[in-house]
Amino acid sequence: MADYTASDTRKFLSIILLCAGVLRLWGIWHGYPYSYYPDEAHFVKRALSFGSGDLNPHWFHKPAFFMYVLFFEYGVFFVIGKIAGMWESVGGFAVSYIKNPGPFYIIGRITVAAFGMGVIVVTYLISKTLFNRKNAVFSALILAVSVGHVMVAKDIKADIPCAFFTILSVYFLILYLKFGRTRSILLSAVFAGIGTATKYYSIVMLAPISVALFWNFRNYNKQFFIYASKRFFLCIIVFYLVYFFCSPYNFIDPLGRKETFGKFLILSEKVVKVVKGESTDELREDEKIAESIDASKISPQLIIKGFFSYIGELNKGMGSIVLILSFLGLVLLVRNLNSAIVCFLLFPFLFMGISILIHPGYAEIRHQVIIYPFIAVAAAYSFTLILDKMTAYHQIGYILIVLLLVPLYGSVQYNMSISKKDTRNIAKAWIEKNISPESRLLLDEGGVELMMSRSNIEKNIVKADNADKKGQFTAHYDTYLKYQFDAVKDAVAYDITYIRFPWWRDSEDKGGVRILDSEFDKDMGNPLIPAGVENYGYYIQNGFDYAVVHSYKYNSFLKENAASKKFPSFKRFYTELFQNAPLVKTFTPESYNAKGPVVKIFRFSRKKSDKSSADLNFSGIAHLCSLYSFSDN
Repeated sequence: MADYTASDTRKFLSIILLCAGVLRLWGIWHGYPYSYYPDEAHFVKRALSFGSGDLNPHWFHKPAFFMYVLFFEYGVFFVIGKIAGMWESVGGFAVSYIKNPGPFYIIGRITVAAFGMGVIVVTYLISKTLFNRKNAVFSALILAVSVGHVMVAKDIKADIPCAFFTILSVYFLILYLKFGRTRSILLSAVFAGIGTATKYYSIVMLAPISVALFWNFRNYNKQFFIYASKRFFLCIIVFYLVYFFCSPYNFIDPLGRKETFGKFLILSEKVVKVVKGESTDELREDEKIAESIDASKISPQLIIKGFFSYIGELNKGMGSIVLILSFLGLVLLVRNLNSAIVCFLLFPFLFMGISILIHPGYAEIRHQVIIYPFIAVAAAYSFTLILDKMTAYHQIGYILIVLLLVPLYGSVQYNMSISKKDTRNIAKAWIEKNISPESRLLLDEGGVELMMSRSNIEKNIVKADNADKKGQFTAHYDTYLKYQFDAVKDAVAYDITYIRFPWWRDSEDKGGVRILDSEFDKDMGNPLIPAGVENYGYYIQNGFDYAVVHSYKYNSFLKENAASKKFPSFKRFYTELFQNAPLVKTFTPESYNAKGPVVKIFRFSRKKSDKSSADLNFSGIAHLCSLYSFSDN
């Protein structure tokens, strides 16, 4: 089969990009006006906090460049809104976010979707440069319909933007190897630097850049070595200058430097200890924060298990047909290796190896989207070769194309699901209509979004005013609470206490609610928000009216498993709640043709003489009767 013409290619690519855009924008309203993916609010709030004039993110698990991109976009949104009369000041802008964060999420999600489209375009360019237009079209098609890529492109996370800058760095690296222009290798270093300032993954690109510069080592001579070395050091300088410019506080802030360089120091310390035969069983506090590996516990069996776990996640995101084609493509490429193909393949293999070594057995689809373009190109390579062999058997060729589109079905199914209304939004509307304002509520984190009462907020402001103004989660927290205080005026608000589960801990050292303020805890969450849960009786004695819980939390503790054993206080509370509290209302996805968890509203038991149980917006006997008429058992 001959290669596609330029005219045909433009038509095909336009259709593919249109399809890709629809798949990525379809469903970006999920959860509106809220986000039930905590990381999204994390990025949005930090981007908005830059409006205070403090551009230090104070948190470095992720570099800040993507936050700066969002900050710029929100700045444009602020100017447009001010011209349109939507708000008059920065304070009004902040209050509008608290009242309705939906537009801020949509802006961020569209941005991520746009980066996702950019990844497809650059993947096309790489495949065209390495092979031909036909291979490029199929590479773009495979990536466009990939379930994993479609899923991750709908959330405000740094994975897709990082993938864009990384694959752009690869593209210029291939151009350098094809044409030998210094400008191309420097641009490769530039985009690797931007990618690393977006998410640390892109730093792996320094390895392919180094290999590309010293590729002709077999023709070694002193002049070549000096020339290659100069380019190498120039690329390193450019990489770190760009990294610094795009995320300066990774170098300026002591905590940023620790996050940026600390992992390498800790990892090297562990390697030295292992070589000397010393134990590395005890993790220091800074080691926990850096999330470095415990080298003494790594075994060949664990690595093998981690490998298959990693492949399993790739299968969820790309599909078995694409993975098989990709593996076949790799085998075929090995037979025709050249410098461009070697450097192209080096990043995904190094990235996979590092991921499996550092976190064997742990992988998520979003962590892998950075290698999807490489998989798509390899799969398209074998696919086009097979099609070339099938020119006499058109029916088989058509079957292959249909099989290639199987992931499209998964992407459509996912979009249909995520577009449904969330049970937590349905529960919110019911609560605000039926439960009196100022009622004392106990809420699961990550559940129904309700406004806190002013008295509730005032207590938190006192704590925030005395907190560390440069803390990772306490910087600007007082200002945020004051805007929240303004936003709650004339709103339906409640006296809210959250059940906060310390997910970052291996187990609880003791039960009950308390402040977690070790360095490790402060690195993982806001130390001003207590964590843990008390027993059922405590909440009755302290005047709580209702508990609003959801299955994403309580399902982990209502049965015997690792979580219920490690966190017995949570198991005890949910068990007592389900056994003793009257169930007021249940919201299931099936009942409302919705998505999300099962949300249950329980009323804390009171004595019959306790009139405070009549909190619903009904009166007298009618209220008490209705309370049980809408109970679900």
